[in-house]
Amino acid sequence: MSEKLVEIKDLEISFGEGSKKFVAVKNANFF
Repeated sequence: MSEKLVEIKDLEISFGEGSKKFVAVKNANFF
């Protein structure tokens, strides 16, 4: 589970474009 959390954080940082950031987190959450 720790790995999954790191991946989600990475995605969030990768996007880091306000609204887009939230989208990345939502997508990762679905996974």
